[in-house]
Amino acid sequence: MKDFETLSPARQLYVINRAKKKGISVEEFLGKKQPAPEPERKYPFSKIEDADLRLTLSTQPSQEDCDLHNAYMKEYSLEDYIDVVELEPTKVIYGFWKATIGSHTVGFLSEHRYTLETTGKDERGIEHLYVRPEYRGWGVAERIYRKAIEMGFRAITLSWHRIETERQQQYWHSIGYRYLSPFPGQSALPGGLVNLHIDPTASPLCYAYPGEFAIARKEVTEIHRKIVRRSGGGYTRDEAFDHIDVIEDTTMKYLRNTGRFHKWMREKWPKIAKKQKIAKKQEENA
Repeated sequence: MKDFETLSPARQLYVINRAKKKGISVEEFLGKKQPAPEPERKYPFSKIEDADLRLTLSTQPSQEDCDLHNAYMKEYSLEDYIDVVELEPTKVIYGFWKATIGSHTVGFLSEHRYTLETTGKDERGIEHLYVRPEYRGWGVAERIYRKAIEMGFRAITLSWHRIETERQQQYWHSIGYRYLSPFPGQSALPGGLVNLHIDPTASPLCYAYPGEFAIARKEVTEIHRKIVRRSGGGYTRDEAFDHIDVIEDTTMKYLRNTGRFHKWMREKWPKIAKKQKIAKKQEENA
């Protein structure tokens, strides 16, 4: 018991409790080979590298680009209900941005385009983002999000389960995402997607985030129930487009019956129309 006696009182108590929990004596516990402590993680970037975060667009993927994309698919396809599509160097890709910090390739983001109704112009959004496991835990993903916002990416597409807890909401709000717009007809499905925006959209289904999150979830779920009844049964997220006419008609009826559409026309549309007029004038003078 000499080893035990050399321990501090707090450590002795820890050993006693651990031995009791394992159903062995203190001597046996101390005699067992304890696992070596995990080596302390070292920050992977030098000061010079740390100041050099870049997003570089790739149109013809390298093998490294393919490995990044395929690693993302392998890790997140089941969780996010994504159809696995492997990338090969022979394929031409759209909107693939490689993320590097100094000489380190840390991950990538993929881009999608959407039309912002307030101006009628195409805007960039983030569809997927991936950080290599060895670079996680250092705030790399958040830095990529902020860099993308600086470059004009004004929205991000996410699954509901990534934006619903209080901690998640604080995280996305701190980065700058202030508005939520769901996709009627599929947002309430497993893996259903929503967009988070930096700026408000022109849609009546645009909610303050996270303040109106509960309202958004409730209304989207109610719209979905009505769509399922009218379409004659359920469908998957990928099949939602097959029911687009029912989805649009049901959504509009819901917005009118609940008064949301009329409130939007009264309070929001005049501001949106003004922005559209200014944007059109600027385009004509350019």
